[in-house]
Amino acid sequence: MKQNHLAYALSLLGRKSYSRRDLSNKLLQKGATNEELEGVLLRLSEWKYIDDRTFARNFIQKRLKIQPRGEFLLKLELLRKGISEENIQEVLSELNFSENDVAREILQKKTRQIQGFAEEKRFQKTASILKNRGFRPEMITETVSDFLKSL
Repeated sequence: MKQNHLAYALSLLGRKSYSRRDLSNKLLQKGATNEELEGVLLRLSEWKYIDDRTFARNFIQKRLKIQPRGEFLLKLELLRKGISEENIQEVLSELNFSENDVAREILQKKTRQIQGFAEEKRFQKTASILKNRGFRPEMITETVSDFLKSL
């Protein structure tokens, strides 16, 4: 039975990366006992198929490339996947994550969408873009003000 769970886990990991907790949940749904689960996870960790730090690094890099987000939302997504706060902070530091740079990059791409609005409406629209992507309110105000001055 344990081999079936290991094979299932390997087939899942062959399609995409999983955090330790997400993979655990998948195996439990498939009927693995806690003892079988620990054995499978131990073996996968030894083989370096699962590693939450590597998962977090890849997740953040992919997210910043495809759907940029603020630090708050990135952390929230990773915490929901079972990644520890410590691992998240270490990875963000390793990647030299700059929330201001990410926000400016997003706003540069959205310049055309906000061009036709009056100044107050433009501020609201721009701030809303960043708010919906998980940026901190105090950072939004500063970044949007600087960005709109540069237009």
